[in-house]
Amino acid sequence: FGAAPNWGRFETSPFLDDARRDLVFEARKKAVKALAEHERSARNFGIIHADLVRENVLIHDSGVRIIDFDDCGFGWHMYDLAVALYQNRQEPLYPLIEASLLDGYRQQRELTALDVAALTLFAALRAFAFLGWVQSRVEGDITREVGLSMSNIAADVIAAYLRDK
Repeated sequence: FGAAPNWGRFETSPFLDDARRDLVFEARKKAVKALAEHERSARNFGIIHADLVRENVLIHDSGVRIIDFDDCGFGWHMYDLAVALYQNRQEPLYPLIEASLLDGYRQQRELTALDVAALTLFAALRAFAFLGWVQSRVEGDITREVGLSMSNIAADVIAAYLRDK
């Protein structure tokens, strides 16, 4: 997200038609402004996993283990939550999944109303990253069908962000 995104130029994804590309540009403009105004303190910003998808969460009798730290870096804590929720957005139980994750997070860390309200911003940022990631794998391990499906989800997330006040 910026001049040289880690995962590629998300706004040039071959999986976006002109209307969706326009939404991406509009959302990017809104996100740049929102991030500039968003609180950045030790309370809500620090080291994050940045790829907390279910494939990177191992559950065993002895507890929960997180793996795959190659995307780890500094960022907003809410981005980690947005990443964890992202792949569940199409699930019928998504509202319950989101509420449960936020409730569990609150048992460990404070979440303000502003933090929760920013979840759509960070979901859009994840969608941007995903569009770039998918684009970077078009010639490799991502088929056109999978790329289109992932891009449709990203477009839905971005449209929801634009509707959010």
